[in-house]
Amino acid sequence: MSDNNVTYDFDEFWAEKEEQDKKIKVLGTVYSLPPSPRASVILKLMKLKKEVGKKAAIPEEELIEMAEEIIGPKEMRRCLKTA
Repeated sequence: MSDNNVTYDFDEFWAEKEEQDKKIKVLGTVYSLPPSPRASVILKLMKLKKEVGKKAAIPEEELIEMAEEIIGPKEMRRCLKTA
């Protein structure tokens, strides 16, 4: 079977598990993020770019929703309150 036809790549999954989390600092708080973005965020970005165009700005509410998916709604509310 060719790699192009693979639906679930466990080799990639296991390799990613060995990667270190990425750390970001936002408004004085350090967040630990997974090595690769969540599929839901990538799919939302792809959908938005298709709807509004590659060079168009992403609406603020959409960016906030994606950030909530990454750091969680509670932390996102804290960031918005602090900013």
